[in-house]
Amino acid sequence: MKPRACFAWLLLPPLAAAALSAQTPGQPAPAPERGKALFATHCAVCHGASGAGDGPAAYLLSPRARDFTRGSFKVRSTATGSLPTDEDLFRTLTRGMAGTAMASWQHLPEADRWALVDYLKTLSKRFAEEGPGEILPVPEPPANLDRLAAAGKLAFEKYRCGECHGAIGRGDGPSSATLKDDTGFPIRPYDFTRPGRYKGGDAPSDIYRTFTTGFDGTPMPSFGGAIPDEDKWAIVAYVRSLSTPEPAARTLPPGGVLSAQRVSSVPTEPDAIVWEKAGEFEIPMRQLWGRENEVSRVRVAAATDGRKLAIRMRWADSTLDARMLKPEEFRDAAAVQFSLAGPDVTFAMGERGKPVAIWHWKADWQRDLAGREDVESDAPGMAVDIYPFSRGKGAADQDPAFLTGNAAGNAFSKLSRKSPVESLVAAGIGSLTPRPAALQNVSGKGVWAANEWKVVFVRDLSPAGEGDIRLSDGVPIAFAVWNGSQGDRNGIKAFSAWYRLGLPAR
Repeated sequence: MKPRACFAWLLLPPLAAAALSAQTPGQPAPAPERGKALFATHCAVCHGASGAGDGPAAYLLSPRARDFTRGSFKVRSTATGSLPTDEDLFRTLTRGMAGTAMASWQHLPEADRWALVDYLKTLSKRFAEEGPGEILPVPEPPANLDRLAAAGKLAFEKYRCGECHGAIGRGDGPSSATLKDDTGFPIRPYDFTRPGRYKGGDAPSDIYRTFTTGFDGTPMPSFGGAIPDEDKWAIVAYVRSLSTPEPAARTLPPGGVLSAQRVSSVPTEPDAIVWEKAGEFEIPMRQLWGRENEVSRVRVAAATDGRKLAIRMRWADSTLDARMLKPEEFRDAAAVQFSLAGPDVTFAMGERGKPVAIWHWKADWQRDLAGREDVESDAPGMAVDIYPFSRGKGAADQDPAFLTGNAAGNAFSKLSRKSPVESLVAAGIGSLTPRPAALQNVSGKGVWAANEWKVVFVRDLSPAGEGDIRLSDGVPIAFAVWNGSQGDRNGIKAFSAWYRLGLPAR
């Protein structure tokens, strides 16, 4: 069976639960060749083989992947226009960059991260011609920082921050629609009302540093010595007051264990009472294509009876999108992904020699189970000149031999469905392939109510045929969600980091 369009499922690697320190350990001896190999494995999919920001997944990303050959870096501790320090690069590799698809690489050994720093410095001739800029000091935050928000609002207005960021910091100022980065691409000012998205870090000292150094390559200038320290800290207090921190309770840190509850019989209904006892985990999500109204969190629970595994995902969605009859219509959807290569996971949706298994639930397939819709049922008053080989007007009344998609076995052309979930495999971007019809062994159900989707996936623990995932303790697992009303499809979606499935002993 031929591959279909890719989901371009870019996944964040594991990250420790604790907040990452800005401090870095001692730097080992330079190892650019080791860094080059690591870059090819983990980074080139977005940043390109030469680091020019033109990898095979780059077209899916907004903000765009960094072009390292330009030698221009947003997150630095140094003066505007200057190169970052090695520690700056190491810190970004370790933390990742919130609000973008740039992941944390803390799961890599420290020596490997330093080797990547060494290699990144070979991609731009600037590093050979000049050293890093002067480090701009960041003083300790004032003890009364939280009480400076009112003064910060006045300073925000005084220094005309609202021209870009908007009067109340929503990123919708009068110049916001005209802003571009240094490569000519449109760029959006930061929306301070969205918590946890500061690219340089959201601690008070991180925000102060961003005001001081600016973001090279963007319209965000350095305010260096142009603003007194007391005004900088006041603005820090004000912009932090514009958002409510995301709850940390029961949030599963990337790389954590999604423990399945032992039950007597796995639940197949999204609203089954057993889910209230299974123990939900909150999974943070990121967007490959940044936009408003994103899905930032999904709640996930798992249950097993020793023979089957059930996984329930639920997330907020104010619109029901279960039709795909018109070109401009897109469905809601959700997916669970497993690594077929064991713990050796990659950043993208698998690669050659490291495939992944994907369970993909589709809202329109769920609707088909309640009564298939097609163009005729959607527009019953339409006029048709002739239906060859027809016993009636609807698709189900046609001779199946003359419904070409159905005759070819296209899963999207089936006249009836057994499950709203499709089982697929992938070994890299553009390789997404459905498993044969006889091996479609994942069932499921989705229910939308009270502005929320609840979707259950159910499958035997044992695999069905070659290439299927064996559901065992510790297998890497990840999640994705598509919001049809936002135009989500293929690589435009919310996605999670890798986690590990925890199964109780049999």
